[in-house]
Amino acid sequence: MIRRSIYSQAWASSFRFRDFRLFWASTFFYSLGTGMEHVAVGWLVFDITGSAFIVGVAAAARMAPLFFLGILSGAMADWLERRLFLLFIALSGMAVAGIMAVVLLTGEPPIWAVVVLVAAGGCMLAFTLTTRNAYTYDIVGPEHALNGLSLNQMAMQAGGIGGAIISGALIDLVGPGWQYLAVGASYLGSASVLLVIGRSTRTAQPLREPVLQNLVGYLRFLRENRLIFILMCLTSITEVLGFTH
Repeated sequence: MIRRSIYSQAWASSFRFRDFRLFWASTFFYSLGTGMEHVAVGWLVFDITGSAFIVGVAAAARMAPLFFLGILSGAMADWLERRLFLLFIALSGMAVAGIMAVVLLTGEPPIWAVVVLVAAGGCMLAFTLTTRNAYTYDIVGPEHALNGLSLNQMAMQAGGIGGAIISGALIDLVGPGWQYLAVGASYLGSASVLLVIGRSTRTAQPLREPVLQNLVGYLRFLRENRLIFILMCLTSITEVLGFTH
C-alpha cells in the first residue's frame, strides 16, 4: 500500500516500472564509484608529486574525454544495444579501477601511469553519461521521460555525494589502493544490477546507423539548427570551466 502511494506521486512516477527501479540502483552504484574516483584522483596525484599543476593535468585527463568523446558516445549509444553497452562500460570501469588498485598496492606508481589510468576512467564516464540518459528514455517512454531523467540525475548526485564521503574515509583508514578496490566493487554492483534488467523497452528501437554516418548526420543537424549549435557551445563552455555533474 505504501509502495503504491509513493509511485502514484508525480515526482516518483517512473519508479512504477520495475526496470527503472533497478536501473536507478545501477546508476547509484556507478556514481558511488565515480564519486570516490573524483576525490581520490586529486589527493593521490598531489600525494605523489606535491604539485598543484600536475593535479590540474590529472583532472584535465579525467575531464577531457567528456568533451572530446561526447558526440561519439551518442553515436555509439544509438548503434549498440544500450543495456549491454552499459554493462561493458561498468565492467571496463571495474577493470581500470582494479589495475589502479594493484599499481598502488604494489608500490608508488609513476605519475604517467596514474594519469593514463585516470584518462581511461574518464573515457568510461563519457560513454556512460550519454548512454544512461538514452536508456532511461527507453525504459520509461516519452510520457515519463522528464521524470525518469530527473530521478536518474538524482541517483547520480546522491551516489557522487556518498562516494566522496566514502572515499575520504577509506583513504584515511586504509589508503588509496584499497579505496580503488571499493571503486571497482561499486562498478561491479552496477553491472550486476544491469544483468537482471529486462530487455523490453517502452520506445521503438532507433535505426542503427553506422557510427560514422551518425556523426555526419549530427554535424549536418548542427549546421542547420543554429539554436542547438549555440546551446551546445554554451554547454561546452560550462562543462570546461565548471564541471556540473
